[in-house]
Amino acid sequence: IQVILSDTSVPGEGEHKIIKFICRSRTQPSYNPNMRHVIYGLDADLIMLSLKTNEPHFKALREDERANEFDVKQKLTEMKPFIFLNVSTLREYLAIELNMVGTSFKFELKHAIENWVLLIFFVRDDFLPHLPSLELREGAIDCLLKIWKTKLTRMRRYLIDCGQLSLSHTKKILEGLAAREEDIFRK
Repeated sequence: IQVILSDTSVPGEGEHKIIKFICRSRTQPSYNPNMRHVIYGLDADLIMLSLKTNEPHFKALREDERANEFDVKQKLTEMKPFIFLNVSTLREYLAIELNMVGTSFKFELKHAIENWVLLIFFVRDDFLPHLPSLELREGAIDCLLKIWKTKLTRMRRYLIDCGQLSLSHTKKILEGLAAREEDIFRK
C-alpha cells in the first residue's frame, strides 16, 4: 500500500490530484498494469474521473446517500452501507449503451465515454449552473443521450476529440435540448 499526503498546501481538488497521480504513474516504466486502485469520496465526480483513467482495475467507493436519508428518518446508528463500483463493469455497460450500430460513423469507446462524462456534467456538476430542463430523476441522461446520438451521426465528430472541446458541436447538443424544453417542462 502506498500512501501519499497531498493536503491544502498543494493546489487542486483532492480527487483531481489523485487521478493526475494515477495517470502520471502509468507513464513510468515500473508501472504495474495490474495495479488495483480504490478511490473513496462522496463526490459523484469520482466516478466520472475514474472512468477517464482507462485503468482496468479501478473501483470507486462511496457512502450510499439514500441510506443516509433513511438513517436520518429512522434515527439509526448502525454502520452506514457503502456503494462499491467496479469502474470496468460500468465501462462495459457504457460500451453497449453508447455504441451506435448501423452508422457509418466510427465508434471509439474512449471518446464516447469522454462525451458521456461531459453530458453528465450538464446534468449534475458543482461548478456549472443547473439547467432547469435537466432533472436527473426525470430522465435527463436518457434525453441527452438521444440528442447526442442523433447529432453525433450528423456531426460525424465527437464533442471532445484529442482533449479539445468543440464548442460548435456542444452548441448543437444544447440546441437539441432547447428544442425539447417545452415538452420537458410540460411533464
